[in-house]
Amino acid sequence: MAEATRNGGSSTAPKLSYKYQRLRERLRTAIDRGELSGRLPGERALARRYGANAKTVNKALNDLATEGVLVRHVGRGTCVARDLASDPVLGRTRSYRWIVGRAGNHAFRSRAFDRALAAAQSNGHELILLELDLDETGALPDGALSPGQLREIDGLVVYATRTSTPFLADLIRRHIPFVLANTLSDEATTNTVNPDYARGAFELAEHLIGLGHQHIRLVMCRDETPAMMLAELGYETAMRRHHYEPADTLMLPCDHGATEHQLLRDALGEGSAVTAAICIGAHAVEVLGPRIGADLPRTLSVAAIVEPGQSFEPGTLMTAYEVDINRIADWSVRLLLDTAPAQRPRQVIVPGSIVQRDSTAAPADGNGVLSHPGEAVI
Repeated sequence: MAEATRNGGSSTAPKLSYKYQRLRERLRTAIDRGELSGRLPGERALARRYGANAKTVNKALNDLATEGVLVRHVGRGTCVARDLASDPVLGRTRSYRWIVGRAGNHAFRSRAFDRALAAAQSNGHELILLELDLDETGALPDGALSPGQLREIDGLVVYATRTSTPFLADLIRRHIPFVLANTLSDEATTNTVNPDYARGAFELAEHLIGLGHQHIRLVMCRDETPAMMLAELGYETAMRRHHYEPADTLMLPCDHGATEHQLLRDALGEGSAVTAAICIGAHAVEVLGPRIGADLPRTLSVAAIVEPGQSFEPGTLMTAYEVDINRIADWSVRLLLDTAPAQRPRQVIVPGSIVQRDSTAAPADGNGVLSHPGEAVI
């Protein structure tokens, strides 16, 4: 009778129209009665037991996991949450690593680890920060983690750091779960969590085009993470949408020296057709900003896409695309806790927002254009 009421009788409870919803409630009842406890049977066994197909079972289990009734780990099984501590696999504390390259560990990136550490600890697990040396190409080399270190860990996150193919191949061969956060690999399809750099570049280019700019150029450092290269796609899409020819990205050597300054003068200085630049990453902002009014035109309009966690000093006139670093860290830990070697990799794109800091003058002629190229300053 209770079941009939739940599925459309006189009760005010919502009607359960789908098979997985009805199965979900049957599983919930079995858990409440103690018929199902500890680690549950596999999906196929549950399907045979309840006369359902595996897809229906999976959706029902996912619903209960979302509610917190169950805890699921792909490749390790599904456990009733209240019985988790007694499970020898799902109930044990796991030890993870948060990997950053020693050369690229900017101060604001530590905020990502702090947030990730809190998320891991709230789930009863350990997360340890490791700063590793990079090879001559600026990537984590094969052997960056010793065999002994690899045997001690249950998984890792590589944050804002390039990885070599041998490094990733060793993780895959050893069946160690991993997530690439704020970075990408051109050699393997992996779990990734990245800011929506393509959308950011598109929105900034649209913003600058709306101000009247037709000649816009991307500027970035060669050492930035591969994920930032996705900005090129968004920039090119916006330019071609308005029938403007996109320019090649100006790649800086990141040497803080005369070579960088000369490249900027040649590409953006007096005589150049470029009236606006979009800086990709912190280094491009640091190098280009001080040159405005020195050896670059004061009328050059500049916007930026920055790494999660990076911000500007109060009073800085820099319109930027910014992404919440807490969302990057939270998603990284979530994927890490749920991932397993046999699982299909998942890619998470975290959107950001345009923060406009009055880096352009007010409209002068009332025609709706925010600014003319000659009025824009950094």
